[in-house]
Amino acid sequence: MCFSLNIGRSCLISLIWLVTAQFVHAQCGGIERWAVKVGADPGANNVALMNQIPIMVTDLVGLPEPHRPPAGDNTTRLSEETYVYVINGRLVEFKFEADSDYHMVITDDTLNFTAGGSVPTSGHSFVAEIPDPNCIAGANGNSPPDSIFIDGIRNARQKLESHFPNIDKSGAFNDAGGIPVRIIGVGFFDFPHRQVGRAPNNIEIHPVLDIVFNPSQTVGSFSLSSVPSQVSLAPGGAARPVIATVVNGGFNSDIALSVSGTPPTVSATLDPTSIPAPGGGASILSLTADLSTPPGNYALTITGSGGGTTQVTTVALTVVAAAPPPPVAITSPANGTTVSGVVNVVAAPTGTGAVKLEIYIDGELKACNFGAASISYPWNSGQVTNGPHTFFSKAYNAAGAASTSSSVVATVFH
Repeated sequence: MCFSLNIGRSCLISLIWLVTAQFVHAQCGGIERWAVKVGADPGANNVALMNQIPIMVTDLVGLPEPHRPPAGDNTTRLSEETYVYVINGRLVEFKFEADSDYHMVITDDTLNFTAGGSVPTSGHSFVAEIPDPNCIAGANGNSPPDSIFIDGIRNARQKLESHFPNIDKSGAFNDAGGIPVRIIGVGFFDFPHRQVGRAPNNIEIHPVLDIVFNPSQTVGSFSLSSVPSQVSLAPGGAARPVIATVVNGGFNSDIALSVSGTPPTVSATLDPTSIPAPGGGASILSLTADLSTPPGNYALTITGSGGGTTQVTTVALTVVAAAPPPPVAITSPANGTTVSGVVNVVAAPTGTGAVKLEIYIDGELKACNFGAASISYPWNSGQVTNGPHTFFSKAYNAAGAASTSSSVVATVFH
């Protein structure tokens, strides 16, 4: 034991340090699914930090609730927990938890929130939490692992403590007055444990990576683009560029799409004609030029409107001159011959560019093929009457233009 003043003081200091260390250790972080909450789990790299999804409070708390890992599985991140959300809401109250988290109650403009305990959830609130960046290891006290969220956690923690410099850390709730906030963070589905502010689907934003107080009321914007932005068509041809929308800055609205500037002989349709909220998506622009479309350059304008914002992009359409259809000829039988039995009728193009060939006998289509260098048809002349019979062929190019051969007349005698 320590009886001298100096030694006693040293022991006392050591004892205080030990008790304090044990207290802090016991209060620092959680255990159950803690690694997932702070981004120290093996699946944290699957979180798309750069793909931030704007979502309303009521839509967030209405997301389908997944099946959580069983108790004791503290490191499995669900696929539903790989999304980063941006939510405009109101901070009603918050408190410093026993595990050193800041527990924040976020609502929509109704300011209604779940009171906690066994009362029903309000459907208008959710919990957002900012862990202590010094407690990433959790209550187990192991060596702190790396967290891909650590910079965001520090950022959000600093912003909250700067905005509220006199936080009561006794465990009581601090009244935040329903101040407007913009929360950015990772979706996490907690086990329900009667917490104040709990969402019906038990989703939390944990961890919060950024919090903006009294954010600008601008609703963000979106960009519009075409891939590709330049399209060439021959008369009779078609193309399907993709019109893409990308939202930013918390934009959350349907986007209506329209196209203008098409020449009268070109049809242009968008599918779909509207991108649902939050507004990021794609539409197919189907372009078809009929055979009468004159060659030339045309500027098509794609307009997107939503959330009080209008954006445009252009598609440069070039209609090229149609290639002439390839000439074609009947090569057998010869004109003016007499035939009987099975006659092999043969046709072949005499130029390039044929993609389809046809044979007609007495005006009736008998055979066709695609992509071949020639076409033949075994015609049984014994099934027709004696006398003259007419043969011709057609050849088509890729634009659908066709040429017709000169007629060949052969006399059947049997």
